[in-house]
Amino acid sequence: MEDAVTKGGVCRILVTLHRTHLGVTVNVKTHPDVEEFMRALGNGESNLVGAYGRYWKPLERPLYVYSINEHLASSDLYDLNSIGLPLEMNEKINLSFLRLVGVSEGAGVSFSLRGVYSRDGLQSLLHAITTTGKQFYIDYIKPVHLTVMVSTQELAV
Repeated sequence: MEDAVTKGGVCRILVTLHRTHLGVTVNVKTHPDVEEFMRALGNGESNLVGAYGRYWKPLERPLYVYSINEHLASSDLYDLNSIGLPLEMNEKINLSFLRLVGVSEGAGVSFSLRGVYSRDGLQSLLHAITTTGKQFYIDYIKPVHLTVMVSTQELAV
């Protein structure tokens, strides 16, 4: 069960959900521009995930997230500030896993997710992550070029 957010053939965000009898594992892999965006929002500083919430459990090494000093515009679809909390909250998808340190390196970052999920629930979650991941990319990462032109016209008197 995996899906990718792509632009021009380049995978920007890849999220894999894997469920066994032991629970759900989430793997997040991003393009370096996504991690650099998050790093730049907080001058590269990071904190342990456990300081924020207890729903994400590290698998191999401690989980760190980039601190954010900048204010990101609120979205009706997703949240970037609910670190360590459930991935579905108050009709929003918690995309704060995009702030994990190392998501663009190697195979990305993996963690286990606290809670019980049915197959349909996981498929629904993956679909929601795909939709909101695309919107996040458009909102903050996709290059935009805007031009303002101010012109005047002289009137003959």
